[in-house]
Amino acid sequence: MSKLGQKPAFPITSNEPGYMGRNDIKHNVTYKGVSKRYWTAVMIAQGATQDTIFVANQKELVKRCYEIADELLEQENK
Repeated sequence: MSKLGQKPAFPITSNEPGYMGRNDIKHNVTYKGVSKRYWTAVMIAQGATQDTIFVANQKELVKRCYEIADELLEQENK
């Protein structure tokens, strides 16, 4: 079984002329960006640290953010 959330959160594909400043050729470019798991964990961390200036145990915070993200992604797959 593959890890949850490894697909890109916001993939972008462009095949339109003018992309990246070039009007003379068409591009077929896909940017994968960050994984769903990473993006979800970062959003959780952002909320968790909203009211604090300093988080005493940063490693524990990161671990918990990923645990919550994994649970959210597992629920998404049900």
